[in-house]
Amino acid sequence: MFGQLALSHTVWSCSSLTIARSSKYAGLVGSCARIHSGWRRGLAHVASAEGVFVAEKIAGAHAPEIHYDAIPACTYCHPEIASVGLTEEKARAQNIPIRVGRMPFRALAKATAAGDPNGFVKVIWHEHTGELIGAHLIGPAVTDLIAELTLAKTTEVNAESLIHTIHAHPTFAEAIKEATEDALGHAIHL
Repeated sequence: MFGQLALSHTVWSCSSLTIARSSKYAGLVGSCARIHSGWRRGLAHVASAEGVFVAEKIAGAHAPEIHYDAIPACTYCHPEIASVGLTEEKARAQNIPIRVGRMPFRALAKATAAGDPNGFVKVIWHEHTGELIGAHLIGPAVTDLIAELTLAKTTEVNAESLIHTIHAHPTFAEAIKEATEDALGHAIHL
């Protein structure tokens, strides 16, 4: 046996693991680092990603690092709530230069047609790089919409590239583009 993993209420990042193999056994060797970002929620989608990571390491496949700063949090209630990244307050406390944009759902044709115009999208972009710092959404379908913003957080999508992506109309997803245009100072549907 190569070691044991003690389960506790502490969250660990295990991206530096390697595989030790023998003719009969394979085990994980390496170190896990305690997450200091304050991430404490046990979410099924995080556990699934960690399971895939470990399985890929065992198989000797490329295992991309898990971005713990880009885990979407969703509350399945009415209205739905979703977020990813930092809050505006935490970004300001860290002296990150930000641009904040908002889009109320009452201005969306889809929300009006669906009879559920309550809610909003709030996006927080880095003022200089355009990198997504955080996003917070309340309203219908936001637990689905958060995927686009999580993608932006984990890839090279920035505020400028997002606003030049055509979003179908009428959709709830338009709120993401509109909120980003608001952050950049040129929203046209508010």
